Amino acid sequence: MFQLILWSLVVLAIVGGIVFLVLRTKSRSKPELTIREAIVAARKALKNQQEWPKLFRFNQDEQDFELIAYDAIRKEDLNHPGLYRLVWPHLDLRYTIQAMSEEVRLELKSQEKHVSLLYLQGVLESLSLGHEVFDREQFDMRHAGNFADQLRKVLRQQLCSGYGTHERKKLVEEGSAIQVNQAGEIKLSEIPARKG
Repeated sequence: MFQLILWSLVVLAIVGGIVFLVLRTKSRSKPELTIREAIVAARKALKNQQEWPKLFRFNQDEQDFELIAYDAIRKEDLNHPGLYRLVWPHLDLRYTIQAMSEEVRLELKSQEKHVSLLYLQGVLESLSLGHEVFDREQFDMRHAGNFADQLRKVLRQQLCSGYGTHERKKLVEEGSAIQVNQAGEIKLSEIPARKG
């Protein structure tokens, strides 16, 4: 009788161990996004005119990021060293501009490892996923390099007043009866007539 109880405990321990290992590997084997999927997700977020990010610029004096207006950055600013940050609920994008290089760092909430893209003189030079570094030739398969180049173009375009102004955002959020075009201008047909 004692041996039967002992063997049943051993069998239960083995089955419990197997179940534990299976559940642990399932929870850890959550598929990570590829670099290409992360770039596509970032490009989609940049082009989304309904969900605007919070826009920050690094302040050298305070050594911290400060919230800035959407139309605070001009094209000339992107020719000088700087650090910008765009934050959505699902994505944190950092754009670093230095003398001859640019770096885009993507941190998606659903992914543990961040994606970094390094551009030298406007051309993609290397990429990394966490600590793994890939050069352009390794990444160029199936036109994935074009996605990285398009991401840089869209990012620079959106930083230079691509979202418009805070006033335009208020109009969009309030669902105002006044129609506003992409440039943030009120359509003339919607302006109320003057009385008097």
